Amino acid sequence: MTKQVMAGIDLHSNNLMIGIVDQSGKRLKHQKVDCDLKQVTAVLEAYKARLKSVAVESTYNWYWLEKVSVNGIAIFLFLSLSGFGSLTIPPI
Repeated sequence: MTKQVMAGIDLHSNNLMIGIVDQSGKRLKHQKVDCDLKQVTAVLEAYKARLKSVAVESTYNWYWLEKVSVNGIAIFLFLSLSGFGSLTIPPI
């Protein structure tokens, strides 16, 4: 059986860090990319068959990430500065 993986994105104003771990917590990928939809999708696409969820931590400028739809995976958004907690962007 293939292990599922989870992705985490730490979003900054002009770049972001993507981390991907498997179910046991083993780090599979850790990469800095520009805030560019094509670059983010390219990193996630490599894991799309096993990707269970994507969590995004951001204070603002997160709206464009809702366009990332990899294999119908939901994106969980954590708004750290707002104090509102989290919201889920459902898969398309």
